[in-house]
Amino acid sequence: RWSAVLLFQTLSNERVFVGYMTLFSFLNPITGSKLRICQALVLPIFQGKGLARELMLHIYRTYLSGDGEVSDLTVEDPSPDFQRLRDAVDLEWFWETYGPEHDRHGLEPADVAKKLKIIKSQAEFVLEAWDYVTVVNGIVRKMIQNSELKVKKSHEKDASIQSSDLESDAKYGSFRLKVKRRLLKANPELKGLTKKEMQEELVRLYDDELQRFRSIEKVAFERLRILNARVVVTTE
Repeated sequence: RWSAVLLFQTLSNERVFVGYMTLFSFLNPITGSKLRICQALVLPIFQGKGLARELMLHIYRTYLSGDGEVSDLTVEDPSPDFQRLRDAVDLEWFWETYGPEHDRHGLEPADVAKKLKIIKSQAEFVLEAWDYVTVVNGIVRKMIQNSELKVKKSHEKDASIQSSDLESDAKYGSFRLKVKRRLLKANPELKGLTKKEMQEELVRLYDDELQRFRSIEKVAFERLRILNARVVVTTE
């Protein structure tokens, strides 16, 4: 069954069309009712305002909350831009469901996927993204305490540190190793390569994942209010 969620802007007595997402629901005889986001559009004039994120969160809150009949939500062939949106929304959905102060320890992807009603691979990303944000936040705070960062007020609540700062941190090293182990398990064909080829491919795969983690930094720091200033790394 097809349905659509429409977004309008209300101006006095006039409604202006902003965007939409189309949904397809179907019944799986084993797992129950499933929901798939098939199409999404926000008109160019309204883009860059976070409206697609709010529209997608509305769908999550409407169809995935509580004990509703939908067992999980998927996305049909997401583009790179939509995948970044999906990553950010899934992370927000995690915080809305569990609470931003929830203890990460002991949470397993399968249990998170079932509770959030998202696919397991997205649940894995959410948990790893939460670990990444925690590690980065710890590095930033430590560097601020050591006066290695110059903090500057800005309307853009963001945080950025150099890659070398990550590479030299022990907790980040443990995090990176954990992600690489997961990638190796998910790509068993790598074991058929030479050691050097396998290491090079793992580096490439990890760099792709790292870009996904970095794409949700701004949302993460804004959502948790970890920093209320823009952090700029200097070499002075």
